[in-house]
Amino acid sequence: MLTDVREPWDAHAYWTLAYPASVALSAIAGRFLGKRAWLAGVVVTFAQAPVMWLNNGTGALWAVGLLFLTILAIPCGLASALAGRFWPIAKNSPP
Repeated sequence: MLTDVREPWDAHAYWTLAYPASVALSAIAGRFLGKRAWLAGVVVTFAQAPVMWLNNGTGALWAVGLLFLTILAIPCGLASALAGRFWPIAKNSPP
């Protein structure tokens, strides 16, 4: 809304700042989810759907936007799954 674009990915800052940050956030969140870590990437990515809905409503391009979110969720889901698998929280660490 600050950049006056209809979809989040239409803003220049989305690709240089927001999307890389969402991949990193997915990885950090995936660390805490263990076997279901991949869900963190999906949730972080699909959290953009309400923004799309508020800006555009559910018009003809709604399905295209959801398809695009699905494609964008793949790297985020992969990052969170890898973080959950290879960067787990130590179970026997002191509080």
